[in-house]
Amino acid sequence: QKLLFEALEGKPDLEKRPQYYRDFHANIARNFAKAIDLKKYAEKSEPAREKIEIFLKKSGKSYGDIAAYPVVGKNHDMVLVVDKRSRSIAGSIDIDPWEQY
Repeated sequence: QKLLFEALEGKPDLEKRPQYYRDFHANIARNFAKAIDLKKYAEKSEPAREKIEIFLKKSGKSYGDIAAYPVVGKNHDMVLVVDKRSRSIAGSIDIDPWEQY
């Protein structure tokens, strides 16, 4: 709550406070375990499935090759996709990461 009130007072928000960052690669197994299950998501949402399938086809990846995470944007949120093998960002998918599946 302290961070919230400080941000409301005009102090730097969380994204400008690196002391709260965690190394993604150092915690990779835990991070992959917490990823959004895009396969389950696609089964529940036809519009999302179409966008996910387009991403997979264009990237040459399969559901097992990637991990997905919510990204909060200024105008709308989306899903960030990470290649599990290279551990690098593979792209993004313009779907609501908060939709219940």
